[in-house]
Amino acid sequence: MGACLVLGLAACRTAAAPPDPARLPPPPPPSGDAAAGPCFEFPALDALLHRFVSGDRVDYAALQRDRGSLDAVLEDFAALAPETLAACSRAGQMAFWINAYNAWTLRAIVDAYPVRGSWLRSLAFPRSSIRQIPDVWDWPHPVAGRELSLNDIEHAILRRQFRDPRVHFAANCASVGCPPLRAEAYTGARLEEQLEDQARRFWNDPVRNHVDPQEDVVELSSLFRWYGEDFGGPRAFLEDRPDPAAVLRAGARWIDPARREFLETFPPERIDYLDYDWTLNDVPRRETSFRPGDGKGKPLRDSEKPARSAAVRGGERTKQPGERKGRVGVAPCHYLRDAQLGCPRVPSSRYRGDPSAASGGSGSCSSGSVSSR
Repeated sequence: MGACLVLGLAACRTAAAPPDPARLPPPPPPSGDAAAGPCFEFPALDALLHRFVSGDRVDYAALQRDRGSLDAVLEDFAALAPETLAACSRAGQMAFWINAYNAWTLRAIVDAYPVRGSWLRSLAFPRSSIRQIPDVWDWPHPVAGRELSLNDIEHAILRRQFRDPRVHFAANCASVGCPPLRAEAYTGARLEEQLEDQARRFWNDPVRNHVDPQEDVVELSSLFRWYGEDFGGPRAFLEDRPDPAAVLRAGARWIDPARREFLETFPPERIDYLDYDWTLNDVPRRETSFRPGDGKGKPLRDSEKPARSAAVRGGERTKQPGERKGRVGVAPCHYLRDAQLGCPRVPSSRYRGDPSAASGGSGSCSSGSVSSR
């Protein structure tokens, strides 16, 4: 991560430290194991995703206002007995871990929302991005009787134990460039159908994967550059060796029939990779004005929007409502950290329990910029 910032790279593959085997669950049963019993459903998470996911975006502001529903989901994930999970089918276990990854990613964003990074991190990544939250993939979370990070779940469990490359289309990294978060929970009974649908949607998305026979170009998501070895069979995976040819063969399985033959015969060495968009997959926000004392944002009419050129007249500064000393114009509430403005309080991602601990009980605003694929 540090190298990414120093070099100013716009997208870097996250490096996961080798996990402690004692913290990991036992391997899942073989595919199609008849001895494994049926698994549970995820009605609470399913209802939450239906409410807050729209298209390929998430309404994080609304989810933050109703974070109790997300906390209840995560409490259920934490309280699940390991032996109960072990009794599930392979598909049921994989669905559980995908849901756990996605739910804890939502929690990481909600804890830091609105996400605004430092100017240094913004040299490499968008200001509103999960990459602005330091160590976000390394925080330990209680899941099924264990303390596991997002890196543990993704790399040590989903990728290494299940060896299904379609997990990359299901595990969501809260970014525009990532395959969209599904507006329903994954279940063991429907996992195959859901993963196939995610793969088709991602491969046929012209923004994330540009495959054009007329232009004779194949420009793929950087996800395939970072995790190409997952599509190339066990040997490529174990050797951590990307296999572009295997990526094209996999894509031909999911892309529309009109472009299938073109993808199958395209030279792997000519593949280009698109820049990964790490911008937060938040719903678009309207400009708002925060009024002192009420803590609520009210949409601005065009006639109400302050003109910066009008803030300084005749060499003298004209103070605007809600303005911080030394700043011209109306500054957004989450930049001010000023209790007098009545900002809605957002717990820092370092303090996941009592919101008052994030601000020392002072009631000050939180910027979401914390010093913590």
